Amino acid sequence: MKTNLMIAFVLLTLLLAACGGGAPAASLTGTAWRLTQLNGQPIVENTTPTLTFDADGQAGGQGSCNGFGGSYETENEKLTFGPLRSTLMACMETGVMEQEAAYFEALAKTTSYSVAGERLTLFDENGVILAEFVKE
Repeated sequence: MKTNLMIAFVLLTLLLAACGGGAPAASLTGTAWRLTQLNGQPIVENTTPTLTFDADGQAGGQGSCNGFGGSYETENEKLTFGPLRSTLMACMETGVMEQEAAYFEALAKTTSYSVAGERLTLFDENGVILAEFVKE
């Protein structure tokens, strides 16, 4: 009888692993991140774009110039952002507004993420890296 239970347990464990029952995706709830790369490029000097995830399903942070916020949803390693709202300041330093537009576009294109240690990576639907962050 013990042998049959042990065999059943092993088979169930293997079945769950085969069906994606492995380690769960890291939760983003309550985390804060600082952007380090955008579309494979380093960020503009003297800017500090950020991204935070609240427990109530709201994301926000600082673009390169403006503050922003909106909803987000996660399921396993899937991540999507709802429409983002931002303040409407203009920053005159070279490349700042272009970087901010690219950052907001990257968030809108995000479909999945991964967390490895202190690093967050956002991906598009084709698995292309959109943005990389370090934990704040």
